[in-house]
Amino acid sequence: FGDGRRLTDLILLRDPRMNQPANTRVWLNVLQPDRWFHCVSGVAADTERMARVITGTAVGLVLSGGGARAYCHMGAIKALEEARVPIDFVGGASMGAVVAAGPALGWSFERLDYEIRRAFVESDPLSDLAFPIIAMSRARKVAGLLERAYGDIDLADLALPFFAVSSNLTSGRIEVHRTGLMRRAMRASIAIPGVLPPVVMDGQVLVDGAVLKNFPTSVMRQLNSGPIIGVDMSQTRGVDPAALENPPSWWKWVLSGAWKAGPPIVSILMRSATITTDAEMDQSRAAADVLILPKIGGTDIRDWKAYNEPVAAGYEATKAALADLPCPVGRIRNRPGSGAIAAGPEPTGA
Repeated sequence: FGDGRRLTDLILLRDPRMNQPANTRVWLNVLQPDRWFHCVSGVAADTERMARVITGTAVGLVLSGGGARAYCHMGAIKALEEARVPIDFVGGASMGAVVAAGPALGWSFERLDYEIRRAFVESDPLSDLAFPIIAMSRARKVAGLLERAYGDIDLADLALPFFAVSSNLTSGRIEVHRTGLMRRAMRASIAIPGVLPPVVMDGQVLVDGAVLKNFPTSVMRQLNSGPIIGVDMSQTRGVDPAALENPPSWWKWVLSGAWKAGPPIVSILMRSATITTDAEMDQSRAAADVLILPKIGGTDIRDWKAYNEPVAAGYEATKAALADLPCPVGRIRNRPGSGAIAAGPEPTGA
């Protein structure tokens, strides 16, 4: 590995007649590899991916959290797909993990676009409001959407190496999800404190990954020695000051239908969960070899209907990033002291 570590890899080769990987956990429990890869016999793309992994040119994609503003990641994936930039490892935090799951599942951009629109744009994922004893939402709707999208898929069985992060309130550390029920891991990664109830796994209380690690490039670096592309929405402004200075009356809020997105306090809670310190942000961004910082306008962090503008912003920022590269992505590797290649205008801090 690039930093001198030695990793044990497991390559699982399956027959083309087997549509999806299955029972990977059995192999992992016996062999306990550091990394595992699924390949289909005779498929050139899988052979090429393993060649990139072996030669240290595999591309990792990391997507930050950011609520509805993380729709920018959709545009980034579209631009990467059009430019035929391979994605060999993928991971993220919070809403970034939800979007990152698409490539990991082997979905095309069209399929991912359909699923995100159905689950978030055409739905109101936070509309099942509850008396806020633990959280403002019951999360039944969110849980149903995740189950509908992922069923009983295990993270270990995904087509690409994938991770999602959550924040462990019991231990005070980040939790990296690479195995286990996908819908449970994703539910933990998006469990915004105060907005969605925490998830309890093995006696551990887990909340949104963005609380401790909103841009988990360091996790990707533990898995991939090749170049990392990072799309970061950590410091973009996601709360409308006017909505807080002049909040609507309770009746106006209900009658207007704005209650479906949750009250303005949801924006405060979501932004508080995804904000990060300058030191943490600088460290996370420095680990990316290609850093993409989309700039979008006034899209609120909880405005799930505002889809097209963030997608376009992510698309344009990624196209600009690729155009500015001095060489193909696979040949870029950020060395200590060299700095990441940043692309896209610097967002306004919140």
